[in-house]
Amino acid sequence: MRRILPVLLCLMIIAGVMSSVTAVGSSAADTGFSGETRNEDMINGNSYNRYDTPTRNYLRAVEGGYMRVFGSDDGTLLAEYYDKGFKFISNRTVRSGLSIFGGFYDNGEYYFVVTGEMNREEDPNKEVVRVSRFDRDWNLRGYDSLYGGNTSRPFIGSHCAMASYGDYLIMRCAHEMFSINGVVHQANFTLVVNMRTMQIADRFTGTANILAAGYLSHSLNQYVAVDSDGTVVCLDHGDAYPRSATLGRFNTKADALVIFNNNYKTFEYTEIMKYYGQLGDNITAAMIGGLECTPTSYLTVGTCAAQDSAYRSNQAFNAYLTVTDKTEKDITKAETTVRYLTSFSESDERYASNPHLVRIDDDRYLIMWNEFPTEVYVTGLHRDYDSAHIMRYVFVNGRGELLTPIKTAPADSYAYVSDCDPIVSDGKVMWYVSDGKDIESIVCMDFSGKITVHKNVIPDDLLVYPIDLSKARVAFRDFEKIPSTVSITRENLDRYVVVVCEGRPLELGRDYVLAANTSASGDSAIRVGYSDEDFIRSVTLDLQTVAGRSYLPMVYSYNWTANWYEHHLTSVEREDDGVHLSLRVYRGTGYHIYRSEDGYDGEYEYIGTVNNRFDLSYVDATARRHQEYYYAIREYTFDVNGNEVLSDISYPFAVPAVPSQPLLDDEGRVLLGDADMDSEVTIIDATTIQRWLASMIWDEELNKYAADSDLDREVSILDATAIQRWLAGFPCGYPIGERTVPAVLRDAAAADEG
Repeated sequence: MRRILPVLLCLMIIAGVMSSVTAVGSSAADTGFSGETRNEDMINGNSYNRYDTPTRNYLRAVEGGYMRVFGSDDGTLLAEYYDKGFKFISNRTVRSGLSIFGGFYDNGEYYFVVTGEMNREEDPNKEVVRVSRFDRDWNLRGYDSLYGGNTSRPFIGSHCAMASYGDYLIMRCAHEMFSINGVVHQANFTLVVNMRTMQIADRFTGTANILAAGYLSHSLNQYVAVDSDGTVVCLDHGDAYPRSATLGRFNTKADALVIFNNNYKTFEYTEIMKYYGQLGDNITAAMIGGLECTPTSYLTVGTCAAQDSAYRSNQAFNAYLTVTDKTEKDITKAETTVRYLTSFSESDERYASNPHLVRIDDDRYLIMWNEFPTEVYVTGLHRDYDSAHIMRYVFVNGRGELLTPIKTAPADSYAYVSDCDPIVSDGKVMWYVSDGKDIESIVCMDFSGKITVHKNVIPDDLLVYPIDLSKARVAFRDFEKIPSTVSITRENLDRYVVVVCEGRPLELGRDYVLAANTSASGDSAIRVGYSDEDFIRSVTLDLQTVAGRSYLPMVYSYNWTANWYEHHLTSVEREDDGVHLSLRVYRGTGYHIYRSEDGYDGEYEYIGTVNNRFDLSYVDATARRHQEYYYAIREYTFDVNGNEVLSDISYPFAVPAVPSQPLLDDEGRVLLGDADMDSEVTIIDATTIQRWLASMIWDEELNKYAADSDLDREVSILDATAIQRWLAGFPCGYPIGERTVPAVLRDAAAADEG
């Protein structure tokens, strides 16, 4: 996942600039019957490492049966229909709106789909978020759009949670904002939509004081619920301001025309679970998984590892339930009880996944989570289904008291928690789960806890694997074990080489449907076969037409990695916390990262792994600011037997050193407060001091003369505070931002004169 940049400390309220246009009316949706379906790995899909992403899989009860919805980042969604016996009936594709899928909501009358668009150019007039309304036959019945909205990238670190009350839909999600002094920050934002008129009635997307608009930064995950009296309640996962799981509520009701007011306090919160660690560190060793309002309490669920100095490496996550007294008028004083549902230690080498919280009625709720070996958390793989890989669940009442013992789903039921939020229908809790290969089921649990699993049988004429050739590539099964003297031929090619697409090995001789954005000669399907050529010096997977059928040749080349990293490495950036490598990672694949300090031909050592389950980027936090490094990347995936498949290692690429800056100018002075030596005083200088105090950066990355901003002859947290106060416009009594002789040097000069 893309990194979230350091948080902006802002003591003043800055209003977001936006405009809104409504298109209301009746027009036919772009729909059509689809000849394919999606079968991706959803198990543990509601868990996340650093921050969440929008849920893509939904299940809803419809007339005569059930509907599954899958949202894609191509401006479409897939609606799949089943009868009451869970037999597949049909599916269709729907033009959902903008290209980035955010979320889906069903209010019982209409379907609402939230989509977004990138805005890296920070254009205040560009459409960045659209909320579309569809009737039950997927006819478009109006939409409203947010333009600009202080948004450069929507739905980053975002659950895109939605709840409704009366005519109003409340959406709580997150975004990357417009840059400030060249730095992009992330925070939550909130929209209120009138579902009848399809107009955005209220919104807050700017940068603010938390008490004015429910603003948190960073907000790594969000949930929203509306109580029976219209009170809007929010749960956020924060890593800085504040660094905690935060439960808050607005003072105005959901059906008010305006719930945000910058002139007075409209939002209050309590920190129900505080997190250890450095402000702004995305790693919190915690997740949040749900929020519900009961007649007496606010219930939340989540999972976290030990909150101590080893939090960045702790893996023994434990599921928990929090109960907050909602009758307290001042929520900042409300009592919260934390009840752990598991008790793993690091030595157990097991963890609890992020739980779901399901409301059955006012006094009965279901909590469910998976328990897997920690290896699964690290790799994101789910290849085994046995007694070590189980789902656990328990029923509680509205006060958070356990109504049943904690139960275990039979391992052979394959009843696992997925990213599909469970629904309650026909006296059962139901959800959809798939492992992307063998399991594709709808799981039903009655209110006593009995589980029934219905296998989703896909018709033979419905192709399950859409193939995007831009994501198909050739990998060596084990490059290092290929004998140097071997002659790879058509007869032994499959022993050494495999064609993979999004981490899935393609089977020889099988027909696959092409993705919509792939052009091909012949008809619209491909079959994986051997190339007629013995050797092809190209990674380009050109289609060949043989007997009227387009073939994807299984080719190989020892030279294909020459510029490989250019296609998969989207950016390399030096930041205060290290070197950031951002990769284009596909589901089921990962990358091993190697580093050298001795030039292109130096010795490379393994330093870490990126896998698509949790990350799209790797931060080399051990990289010294003033040292040049050389990196190489090796892609890996897994074959049908679960064995790791490696490609050849990429050609190395260099990341230059940041030139060292002199600590003093020619007159022996410093720019007081410029701790990071970038010739200006910003919030990053305060962060640099904090990181140095926490031993997260090297001594040469801090100008100690300039960091001593309160002139007390030592670098401490008081210096960071002095810079923050100066940036906020408060008097501090020190010449921060001015050229001055450091205090310790003035003392030395005075001693010499004496």
